[in-house]
Amino acid sequence: MTTQRDRFPEGGRGTVLRRAGRTAPAIRLRLLVQLRSALDEVTDTALDEGMAAAKAEGWGLRQIGGQVGLSHEKVRYRLARAAGRGEPAREPS
Repeated sequence: MTTQRDRFPEGGRGTVLRRAGRTAPAIRLRLLVQLRSALDEVTDTALDEGMAAAKAEGWGLRQIGGQVGLSHEKVRYRLARAAGRGEPAREPS
């Protein structure tokens, strides 16, 4: 079994990250921005799929919005966008 110390023999992953933080903050920040973007994409997709499933089960837009913390208009917008029916003229805030 491979351990973290095998993959990072100089003291583990934490040492590598600390060293990267001291010598290359721009690289570290760029990687964090990329990670945030990837997580946003995954969570947005999962939320859209969950809202579509709730709608398919007969939930109303207001009920879905209440559960996920969005207005019913924002739910309508996101469901339409996810279904590929085109985007409304403007995104509600």
